Amino acid sequence: MAENSTNEIVYHPFRAGFCDDPFWDSSVTWHTDRPDLTECFQQTALIWVPCLFLWSMLPHQLYRSLQGRFKLQRWTWISVAKMTFSLILTTLAVAEMSYVAYQWNKLGRDTLPDVDVIAPLLKAATFLLSAVYVYLDRRNAEPSSAVLFFFWLLVALGSIATFGSKIEAARNDGISDSFRFGLLTVSFPLTCSQFILSCWADYFPERDLGDLKTCPEQYSSFPNRLTFWWFTS
Repeated sequence: MAENSTNEIVYHPFRAGFCDDPFWDSSVTWHTDRPDLTECFQQTALIWVPCLFLWSMLPHQLYRSLQGRFKLQRWTWISVAKMTFSLILTTLAVAEMSYVAYQWNKLGRDTLPDVDVIAPLLKAATFLLSAVYVYLDRRNAEPSSAVLFFFWLLVALGSIATFGSKIEAARNDGISDSFRFGLLTVSFPLTCSQFILSCWADYFPERDLGDLKTCPEQYSSFPNRLTFWWFTS
C-alpha cells in the first residue's frame, strides 16, 4: 500500500501483469468529482466474493439435498426460468472467455492481464453451479433458497457497479471493447432478474402431505421469512 503527499492511497496486492491498474486507488474512488472503481477491483472483488460464497456453501447444499425427503421430477415456471437464466449467463461467460483467449492468441499473452481470463472462467463455473443449486432445490421441493438469494444479491450489486462504470466510461471516452460491452449489456438484466426470482417462493403442493393447516412459512420465500411477512398471509 502506498500513500503520497496528497493522502491518496494506492493498494495493489497482486503481482505485476495480473491487472492493468491498482486494486484500490483513492484518486479514482474517493478524491474525485466522479467516483468510480478501478477495473482491477471490478474484475476481482466484485466477482470473486459472490463466487467464493456460493462455492463455500456447496457442502451445506449437498448435505441438505441428501437429507431431503422429496425427490420431485416436475418443473415449475420459476425453476425453469432460474435454470434458463443461469445457463444463459454461463454461456455468456464462456463466450467472454473464448474471446479473451482469441485476443491472447492474436495479440500475444502480454497484451492482456491475467485477470481477464480468470474472471470469466470463475463466472462460468459459478453460474453453472447456480444451475445445480436450482436443480437440487427443485428436486427437494424447496420453495426458496437463502444461499441463492444472497448470491444473486451480491452478483446484482456488483453488476450495478460495473455496468454503471462502463456506461460512464462509454459516455466520456467511447466504447473501447464493443464485444465485451455487449456481453455486459445482455448479462446485466439477467443477473437482476435472477435476484428478483430469488425473492419469489416456488410452490410445491407435495409439501402439504395431507395437512390442511399447513403453516404459511413453509411456502414463503426467504425474504418473507426474514422479515416475518409470511405471518400476515
